[in-house]
Amino acid sequence: MIPDIPTSLSNLIKSHSVFIYEVGTSNFGSGVLIKIADRIFVLSAAHVIKADVDINLGIVPHESRFSILNKWCDPELDIGFMELSPFEANVRQSKYSAPFSTGSMKQGTIVSKRTTLALCGFPSGEASETNRGVEVPATFVAVAILAPEQWPNDLKSQLDPKKKFLIPYGEKSGAQFFDGYKNPRGQVVPFGMSGCGLWYFNPEIKNLDKPAYSLVGIQHGYYRHHQVLVGTLVPEVLNRISMHYGIRIPIDSADSTP
Repeated sequence: MIPDIPTSLSNLIKSHSVFIYEVGTSNFGSGVLIKIADRIFVLSAAHVIKADVDINLGIVPHESRFSILNKWCDPELDIGFMELSPFEANVRQSKYSAPFSTGSMKQGTIVSKRTTLALCGFPSGEASETNRGVEVPATFVAVAILAPEQWPNDLKSQLDPKKKFLIPYGEKSGAQFFDGYKNPRGQVVPFGMSGCGLWYFNPEIKNLDKPAYSLVGIQHGYYRHHQVLVGTLVPEVLNRISMHYGIRIPIDSADSTP
């Protein structure tokens, strides 16, 4: 297999991906660092952030814990968000870590359901033990997405396609996996990816200084029987933040259902 040679686009998306770990345990998951106006949030799965957690921005570990100003979880939707101290988040930023701005979201940019979407998170299968504890590299993998008419019948009755997405994922799904340079790679075990971002990207301009990409949703579950991942589309997540804080977010500028 040809090794992953990160592109400027995959590096940008990885810089918005955060490693979340439950304090005092070996449990961990993924999240997305996002900026709304002057406020900094981590979007993730509710089951990842419901306990006492801490965050690593990008791949650079920090020595002290983040102050979490507010936390909200919806166990039914399995999505949640945490508000961080803007000062702490800004001080700890580096070339490996930066929030994604909602002002950067593109409308109507998704061209191909099969070739222009990717997950980026911290799968448990990539973890290794070091003298600093468990370290997991951010993994960027291109994925397909299922149109609502392709959803398993029992999930059609459970999930709202205006709020949710499904991705074929597993040996029986026929899904193919690629690294940041579109080289085939082995299947990534999805555990630890819960809370990661689903991103639109334009592979034709992946090495430009400002490649086109946008946050589409937050992945948070795995239906093993159906061999599909499930997640919540980002307009619904932003809508929950808007309702919780009573602030207006330009949700209409976010990507619609792929």
